[in-house]
Amino acid sequence: MAKMLFVFLLASVVIVSGCTLPGQQVLYENDIVIIRDLQAVPSTITPQQSVRVIATVQNKGNKPIDNVFVDLFDHCEGLFPKNQISNVNCGGGDAVTGTQCSIKLEAQETKQVSWQLKPKEDIKLKTICPQDGMKVSVKYPETTTSITTVSFISRAEQDRQLQAGTLAPVDSYIAAGEGPIKPFLSVEDSQPIPTDSGSTPVSLQVKNLGGGFLADNTEIVIEKIDFGDLQIDGSVQCHEVMKGADKLVPLIQKESSKFFCSIIPPQTETQTTRTITTEISYIYEFRSSVKVTVEPKF
Repeated sequence: MAKMLFVFLLASVVIVSGCTLPGQQVLYENDIVIIRDLQAVPSTITPQQSVRVIATVQNKGNKPIDNVFVDLFDHCEGLFPKNQISNVNCGGGDAVTGTQCSIKLEAQETKQVSWQLKPKEDIKLKTICPQDGMKVSVKYPETTTSITTVSFISRAEQDRQLQAGTLAPVDSYIAAGEGPIKPFLSVEDSQPIPTDSGSTPVSLQVKNLGGGFLADNTEIVIEKIDFGDLQIDGSVQCHEVMKGADKLVPLIQKESSKFFCSIIPPQTETQTTRTITTEISYIYEFRSSVKVTVEPKF
């Protein structure tokens, strides 16, 4: 258990793509759709000039993504009125509102979305607004799947290996697929688990390992927990999630609480391994900003 906890802490710091970490854990790409670059051209203008804000949006994943929404959501309305935003280029996508575009990104594809803005002409003083830069967001739907192995052993095989001095502990192999928010299903007992042990606890926890956050007013939905031929013992939280009674998972400080349930070991004459597959879906948001300075000429 302590070893697995160490792996989780390490995974939250190191961002890897398809890399095996200690404890047999593999993490695929975290951030999938990102704002790779955000520029204001030119970044300093007079009240009589216009500026073009250009967002370079990239799909780092291995599958196409529809309904990617790119929005210049904070452009300082008091300085750059919305009715003076023009020549919105949605990179081949559709304009949804005056500042929002809907685009499709193929696997590994990069597109540019841009907006032309003109400030009020009566600006008398050097002004940077917003002070921390014009803000662009990208929101996209994502589904992330993980697989966890569980090892079981019969009592007779366990005794045989003990006598031979070959019994060794086994760690679960956990592979968490593409996506910034990943489900981690962990076995809480030492493995291999004796098949006559009655039941063994497992836990499900969801972690945000990306550079953004869950989009506002959306939820993480557990689409499935596939235990294969393993039987669930009792009717506790994880069991209820699997049955669909409570599929919504809130995040607090980038991780969910743990959902627990118990599984009943299968019968085997020697040793056997099973897999548990978990799939979640959500809408993720990634942001960036760039500063624009309006400087009157005197």
